Amino acid sequence: MKFATLNSLVLALLGAFAVGLSAQASENLKFLNGYVTAPGVVTSEPGEPGPPAEGAQGVYVGPYTAQVTSLPGQPIIDVFCVDYFHDITPGTTWTAYTESLNGSLSLTRLAGEGSSTVQKTYLEAAWLASQFASNPTTSWADIDNAIWYLTSPPGSFNTPDAAALSWVGMAMADYGSVNPNSWEVLTDVTAWNGSTYTNGGTQEYLVNVTPEPGSIILFGTGLVGIVLGGVVKRSLA
Repeated sequence: MKFATLNSLVLALLGAFAVGLSAQASENLKFLNGYVTAPGVVTSEPGEPGPPAEGAQGVYVGPYTAQVTSLPGQPIIDVFCVDYFHDITPGTTWTAYTESLNGSLSLTRLAGEGSSTVQKTYLEAAWLASQFASNPTTSWADIDNAIWYLTSPPGSFNTPDAAALSWVGMAMADYGSVNPNSWEVLTDVTAWNGSTYTNGGTQEYLVNVTPEPGSIILFGTGLVGIVLGGVVKRSLA
């Protein structure tokens, strides 16, 4: 009985969060951390682009955690990086536009870069992001390489290896199975100066806003922690 009560409360909070995020033009967020460092991630520029890793192991792959400080309870959510060429560090705070994949997507980075397949590309990335939960961490670098290859400007990201390209092919074939109403893009408001794309700001992310038990990859852990009176922290593997 206690489990059922807790589960109902969690679902209620998830529903409220989904409505809140979808209804707002922007949200204030705080970046918490990444999950796994991957030394084999392909790089296409000197140094360590992307979210910094401990030491020189590579970059974070898989879901990252962020806190929505502008929503009641400041829920902790999982966010999925779709932007390889901007950095962020733990503790960074920023304001992001929130746009549904079923919306105009006019304030996203892909729109600013002049992509002709904005929605399709984000849907492909969302399909890939949904695969983290059902695949081992050893495959996360390949999944993220596929995401970054798809969302980077043509020619800017090195061609991934065969395993990552296999994920690219699956995303291109299966993106139509993604419900665009279930995903939003979080784009730093400083990427825009009010009317013109500036390419500034922090990384861009996808977030799943479906309050259903079978599809909550991202905020289940964070909100359960809030319900239990604590904050769930993830450490790097």
